[in-house]
Amino acid sequence: MEEARQHSVVIDSSTNIEPAKPCSERALNALEFRVGRSLPTSLREFATRYGGAFIGGSVDGAGRYSVLGFLDLERIDQTEGAYLDEYLEVGALPFARCELGGIYLLKADNSIWFRLNHAGKTTLEKVSESFEDFLNRIETEE
Repeated sequence: MEEARQHSVVIDSSTNIEPAKPCSERALNALEFRVGRSLPTSLREFATRYGGAFIGGSVDGAGRYSVLGFLDLERIDQTEGAYLDEYLEVGALPFARCELGGIYLLKADNSIWFRLNHAGKTTLEKVSESFEDFLNRIETEE
């Protein structure tokens, strides 16, 4: 439970966030079954509290890794469509988007990667070791 308190403090006190409809435990359980593994506790707690929230920030305040908002994990089949299966086949779960349409992925080892298609080139870069670290590094302007 310490992890939940830590996230609540970080998100509530230093990050501007517009919560959306929270994701249900039932939907998260179904997603875990589909992915074939448990989601990190921090991601489950975030999703059940904030859902597909708008955040409008960036990782470490660097424009390169902007974070526009989180995906609604309860409706991820509808929002990500055919792409979801492609991501899941390589052990990645999309969970957030940037302003340019790039996507943040949770890999099987729970690390966070950023995928961007720009000017005909696809880049994939590791951003964080964990969802918790990713959340703690998001900065927004007041």
